[in-house]
Amino acid sequence: MKKNIGIYVALLLLFIYQVAIGQTSTCSENTVEISRDLYEIGNFSGVKRNLENCVANRGFSNSNELNQARELLALTAIVEDRLDDAKRLIEEIVDSNLTFET
Repeated sequence: MKKNIGIYVALLLLFIYQVAIGQTSTCSENTVEISRDLYEIGNFSGVKRNLENCVANRGFSNSNELNQARELLALTAIVEDRLDDAKRLIEEIVDSNLTFET
């Protein structure tokens, strides 16, 4: 019985976390930091869930935050062997930075 209660509590916490993330519609530096933490622990689906819509909608307040998000998504794409996606994201970073030197 105690084992079942632990499972129910874990599922409840997971549900609350998903609802909280789903209600967060703003994209900020905090979103990037949370995603960086998720990347570092290997939660790549969490990185994508946090950042893909923000990048697609350019939901950040400045280009630096947008490019940090693109970088994390590119690194995630590399880890997941989606090299075409990684290349596209890196090209977007380079194109957005007019002072970038090759």
